[in-house]
Amino acid sequence: MAFPDTPKTLISRLHLPEVDQKWQNNWQSFYDLYHSPIEMATLQAYSKNGWYSVSGELLEDTMSDIFMSIFQTHNKTSYDKDKSYRNYIKTIVYRRVIDRIRKMKDAHRSSSLDNMQDSGYTPESVISEDFVDKEFRKALLVTLLEDVSSRVSPMNYEIFERVKLIGDSPSDLAKYYNVTRNYIDNSVYKVMNVLKDLVKNPDYRKELL
Repeated sequence: MAFPDTPKTLISRLHLPEVDQKWQNNWQSFYDLYHSPIEMATLQAYSKNGWYSVSGELLEDTMSDIFMSIFQTHNKTSYDKDKSYRNYIKTIVYRRVIDRIRKMKDAHRSSSLDNMQDSGYTPESVISEDFVDKEFRKALLVTLLEDVSSRVSPMNYEIFERVKLIGDSPSDLAKYYNVTRNYIDNSVYKVMNVLKDLVKNPDYRKELL
């Protein structure tokens, strides 16, 4: 199967020039999936700059700045498609955090490093680089599975999900669905082939590495 003939991934669709209803739907999917990892990356960026406690209002304002920047650059050349989209987002996060800190440079920090250490916490233990990367990969895996589910029949994906993700017995599922064991195995095989093809896509490969 030649992968370029398959539909574009969510990341690719975000960088199309047209902002139509389909693009808006893709943007909403991206927002829902990546809001949490971007929030973790934002808090980490603040801690790297000495802000070890961030108010909900400041976090919300910074997140708005970040998503606005991502939105405004969706069809610009600033994103190098040969590089990791995760690192591209983290760069935007860091820049918007620095912008906010500069605006508030005369404000008092909410908590000091000494207080953090006294309570048994350090910035690294609160949010590490590895933790942020894991959160991004979790969101990417959800995106990948959503891509897979859109390319196979609902029945095949449901069987794959129950066998591979939940761990149900293929034999028990054959009885449950009143189908042969061979039908269950073939359903899983079909979905696995789609999954393997998707993982070969550069959009996913560079993000998962």
